[in-house]
Amino acid sequence: MLRESSKWGVYLQGTGINVTMIVAVSVIGNHVPPMLIFPSAHFKNHMLTGAPIASIGGAQPTGWSHERLFVDYLKHFIACERACNEDPVLLVLDNHKSHL
Repeated sequence: MLRESSKWGVYLQGTGINVTMIVAVSVIGNHVPPMLIFPSAHFKNHMLTGAPIASIGGAQPTGWSHERLFVDYLKHFIACERACNEDPVLLVLDNHKSHL
């Protein structure tokens, strides 16, 4: 279902509709599987067809992130990274309002 991805987002095949992607990447290139936010009232699992393995999804009518979706991604990030006192992780965010 996903056609291509770019630095800024993902496009639905044949539609030209933007899908928001939240992803964390380390300096050495490791990454946490992304969260794709689709412009829809309700998320359906089939929307992730063709997405990277272990990606999660969400939906919001505008297709943009908001606080609840970002918290969902943070939970995903924590589960994937398994940071602890012996192996801490530093997460640097921009100043987007959904991150506050």
